[in-house]
Amino acid sequence: MWGLLITWIVTSVSLFIVSRLSFLGVEIDKFTTALWAAIVFGLLNATLGAVLKFFTFPFIFLTFGLFAHY
Repeated sequence: MWGLLITWIVTSVSLFIVSRLSFLGVEIDKFTTALWAAIVFGLLNATLGAVLKFFTFPFIFLTFGLFAHY
């Protein structure tokens, strides 16, 4: 549980720092917005990551897992 909380906070802080670099085009005005964005990124990574791993299995199988890192 603590690992999840620390990952969530570190992701939020990194998003907030990136938003301060104006040339990247990321605009986050409050830290709470960064917290919500970190939740969305985490959920997308948890759902789409598994789906993408499933659909790329034939490629991983053909290349003997050369490009796979889990």
